[in-house]
Amino acid sequence: MINIGIALHYLHSGCEDSYYQRQNLITFSAGMQYYASESLTIGLKIFNPAMIRLQCADEIRIGTVMQAGIAYSISSNLMSSLEIEKQTYWKPSIKAGLEYALIESFMIRAGIASNPVRYSFGVGVERPHLHIGLSLQTHPTLGASPHLGIGYRF
Repeated sequence: MINIGIALHYLHSGCEDSYYQRQNLITFSAGMQYYASESLTIGLKIFNPAMIRLQCADEIRIGTVMQAGIAYSISSNLMSSLEIEKQTYWKPSIKAGLEYALIESFMIRAGIASNPVRYSFGVGVERPHLHIGLSLQTHPTLGASPHLGIGYRF
């Protein structure tokens, strides 16, 4: 089975040279998942392939992000994942994670990424149509950042 999806992204940004010069930009991403077997999933995603531009004193292009990854279900309640991410202006980053289902619909997650080294921890609740995730990611420069994700599947 293959899943294919697209998403629109709204970006609100400003320029360093002018505090009052704010811009609203729209871009998109597209991705696919291929279920190679009951325990192996392969995925690809591209964000901002058009490299939209900020109109500042110096024109700035928002970079493209390409991702490829695999997820492997080790058992009915443990999944591992591995991903490589390449952003236009940065070296590739390798990401790895584990997800453990304490009960059927409640997961605990942990991950690590390179370039720069980041750690993440989180929990998730998954119902038939509703997915909620809450996590915390560390960054050497930015510190800790909380994340909340809510998804609904039709």
